[in-house]
Amino acid sequence: MSQGESKLPGMNAISRRGALQGSAALMAGTLGVPGLSFGQATPKLAGVSFSLSSISSQGATIIKKLGFDKKHGWDLDVVVRTSTEAYYNDFVSGGFDAWHVGGVYIMGRLASRGVPITLVAATLRYPYPMVASTESGIKSIADLKGKKIGMDRAGYMYVGLVEIAKTAGIDLEKDCQVVNMGLLQTIPRLQRGDVDASPMLFEQGLQVVQDAPDKFHIPFDCDLERARAFGAKALYQYLAIRTDWVEANKAVIPNIVASYRDMADFFRANAPEAVKILSSSKDQGGAEMRPPIAAAMYLTGILGGLKTVWTAIPAAEQEDDIFKELEKYKDSNLLDKLPDRKTFVHRG
Repeated sequence: MSQGESKLPGMNAISRRGALQGSAALMAGTLGVPGLSFGQATPKLAGVSFSLSSISSQGATIIKKLGFDKKHGWDLDVVVRTSTEAYYNDFVSGGFDAWHVGGVYIMGRLASRGVPITLVAATLRYPYPMVASTESGIKSIADLKGKKIGMDRAGYMYVGLVEIAKTAGIDLEKDCQVVNMGLLQTIPRLQRGDVDASPMLFEQGLQVVQDAPDKFHIPFDCDLERARAFGAKALYQYLAIRTDWVEANKAVIPNIVASYRDMADFFRANAPEAVKILSSSKDQGGAEMRPPIAAAMYLTGILGGLKTVWTAIPAAEQEDDIFKELEKYKDSNLLDKLPDRKTFVHRG
């Protein structure tokens, strides 16, 4: 998800609080919800996001606003973390149960270090734009040669950009200057002129370009180019849930995937209404997004129409591509070993 590629948390004393349970009893026969019986408490899944307007919250906002969780017999509890350290550390320690969206690399790395994490479904495909200053002259991948690129060397996008650069005959380390920085540093440091370009989250890149269109632009989409370089049709972000929660709530996993499918279908069929919801205030059940950014993400797109695309593909259907991607990170020494397939990918 790539929701920030900060230093991974320590793996000491991985503990788990008891599974959160709602208090309302549901009758499966009455609600048409499989896997739940009379008198059984509604399963509650605590999923994390950064700020309300971040990509990590947008799908969850629609699920909660339209009641797609309750429709399928579970309750999504959205918790907010304001730093990448808390975002990762609190998952490791059991402070919450799930990520709505996250990259294969960060999740594979956690799993390979013993964190109980399971990919349940591919939930998101969206642009990861390279944002460049207009003064840099960067208009294509080939123009990266000789430029300063700001990014996290320990992140999956670094490996992706290495492969992307190769398609233009560029050795990223020899032909460019990579300036190591965390994702949250990219906007201020690019604006300050410390670097010529940086890959960013979609909403970050849109903000920079919309605020100063004469100074910054988007020459290409890193995520699309990364998929091409890897030989994949598309690369996804995933819904990841703690393995112990999955094991304790196996019957409700298909219901959770169904809720995400309803959410994805709503975005596809009702994009203007989705943008309206996301742009509304928290008090109205919205995500407080800036309307121009929400519209660009879901209506107009960039670079010929690239947009945010929500989906709900069971992770088992993507298992081969998941591990092809992980192999790239292992070959680049970002992963010591691959995670255990039996627990890393849900096969409900």
